[in-house]
Amino acid sequence: ALPNSAAVSKNRDQRGDYARVSESRRLREVPPFIDLGAKESIVSNFKPPYRAAAPIKGHSLLATFRDRLVLMAYGRQNLLRAPTHVAVDSRQRLIISDPDLNSVHVIDSAGKNAFRIAGGTNHRFSSPDGIAVDANDNIYVVDLHEGMVQVFDPAGNFIRAIGVFRGERRFDKPTAIAINQKQNLLYVLDGPANELVVLDTEGNFVERVGRRSKRNVEFNYPSEIAVTGDRIVVLDDFGARVQVFDTSFSRLSSFRVKIHDGPPVLHEI
Repeated sequence: ALPNSAAVSKNRDQRGDYARVSESRRLREVPPFIDLGAKESIVSNFKPPYRAAAPIKGHSLLATFRDRLVLMAYGRQNLLRAPTHVAVDSRQRLIISDPDLNSVHVIDSAGKNAFRIAGGTNHRFSSPDGIAVDANDNIYVVDLHEGMVQVFDPAGNFIRAIGVFRGERRFDKPTAIAINQKQNLLYVLDGPANELVVLDTEGNFVERVGRRSKRNVEFNYPSEIAVTGDRIVVLDDFGARVQVFDTSFSRLSSFRVKIHDGPPVLHEI
């Protein structure tokens, strides 16, 4: 049987609202404390392929003149295109993943200076997502599509990649990370595997927590994690459940949160 016209109209309105919400996120204004007058520098750790043309360094007078014309005509371009995750280091700098730009922004506390990390050696970002900072302000970035975690020093210089062992990927699709700075432990959620992988901050394997582990813990597509004090908080069940654990992964509590049966409409988000 064909659906009635009222149901079709309702579904169409919901899809329209959902599309408008997505577009509004993409066109979100940059926070007013970020001064875009100074250009954002780019830290590029990766090397061009063999026989590739070397990138031109510097900025020509012609390019500067062109940029000023574009600025006069269209105004300043937003520094952030699709901010997804944010972390703060001990210097109070904002560290923001931006998958639409395949980059991570590092912005000082005054919002006057910024630089952008484009990826590590031989591993340009494909889809940077979850981010975390260790006790030394090193920056850890999950690359969703590449299935790895890349580590950078506070200046954006590449240190190492975590997630490949003897040529094999350790993660299926890492969705989020968190760091226990007191114990120097890195927690990586692997959504499709329904696991939380624990490593030290050097990338050495410690244990897996999930259905296949010895611990009595079960996840259903975990997607976000946070660590505070001696508590580990995980969002799973496709965004419908929050579980709280201690550092030994004994579950202390859990609760459900509302989810949507279909595309969410504007006033429900």
